[in-house]
Amino acid sequence: MTSRASRDEGLRRFGRALLVGGSANLLDIGLLAACLRWLLLPATSARLIALACSGALQFFANRSFAFRAQAGSLPRQAALSLGVEAASLLLNWWVFRSLVPLAGPLPLELLGFAISCTVFVSFTYPLRRSVVFKV
Repeated sequence: MTSRASRDEGLRRFGRALLVGGSANLLDIGLLAACLRWLLLPATSARLIALACSGALQFFANRSFAFRAQAGSLPRQAALSLGVEAASLLLNWWVFRSLVPLAGPLPLELLGFAISCTVFVSFTYPLRRSVVFKV
């Protein structure tokens, strides 16, 4: 594969990963709202259901659509994915916690979004590409 073709495929893969993440976030928000408003579940139960479903969607959509890594070992990829997601969560939390005192008038939602984007681009996506879904 030429350098240009390789770069183009990398950009397409990154775009597919963004679509998967966006879809998982929409499912997460939608299920959380449905569980809270329609099923009248307790907030902690609703959050667990939403996270579990959106996490499953994200894993399987990344595996098959974004990274096209169906040939890899499913149990191995699932275990690695859980590890990467846990590390990403801790990294997001740690950076957010560290920057809140310095945020000043910056809305914390914006700070959280910027940190999440930075962690995704610099940590989560590269590990998904080179470790979790590498076939």
